Amino acid sequence: MIKHILSLALAAGVATLATAASAGGIAGAPAPFDKGGVKIAVISFLGAGDWLQAFEAGVKRQADALGIEANISQARNDINTERQLIQQAINLGVQGIIINNGQPEAIKDVAQAALDAGIPVVAYDTNLDNPKIPQVEQSDAFRSNIGLAEVTGQPATVYGIPDRGVVAVGAMADLVAFDADTISALPLEHLNDLPGGAARLVSRSTGVHSVWIAGEPTRRDEVDLDATPGRLIRSATGGLT
Repeated sequence: MIKHILSLALAAGVATLATAASAGGIAGAPAPFDKGGVKIAVISFLGAGDWLQAFEAGVKRQADALGIEANISQARNDINTERQLIQQAINLGVQGIIINNGQPEAIKDVAQAALDAGIPVVAYDTNLDNPKIPQVEQSDAFRSNIGLAEVTGQPATVYGIPDRGVVAVGAMADLVAFDADTISALPLEHLNDLPGGAARLVSRSTGVHSVWIAGEPTRRDEVDLDATPGRLIRSATGGLT
């Protein structure tokens, strides 16, 4: 899911620098995209982690789709290194720079230096307070909406259960009320409460205030109730869920 979202976000940044560019150039496109061979620099303040890997994979996919060459580098959380990488990109004469995160006050001047050199700059998740630098932001609300769809409506559709996974008149009232600011999984617990004393791992939650299954409450004020209205149903595609 996160990789898909980052690809969408990076599409906006890369496309800002190279709308409809291709390796062989496109007749009528603005220079330098009319002749192809476009190179851009993507400079990340961060230096490790799944998020950065997904970000860079999204950059490569979008660059490949547009037929441009993206040189990706990492400052590894060192603002001086980020400044140096931006300056190196300027010296190399790239046709565009994407700055991924960083401390705005520390890189505003070098970003302006890129503009002064005639190099377009796009800022990702950092506000350089420059009207000439488009800013692309990651939307946490957008991410949340996609995540919720992937654990509600999409599984219901896959298993052919048309009256679940949505909040709508006539649908089953399977609902969860949670606090987006506090919802989290607690550390794993090792329990021996299965038949015969068999063990299982449990991860309890915080921030999940209430749960309703088929309209009947099964959790209230972060406390599970004794109600068990769940039942085995058959999907429209055959098989049990």
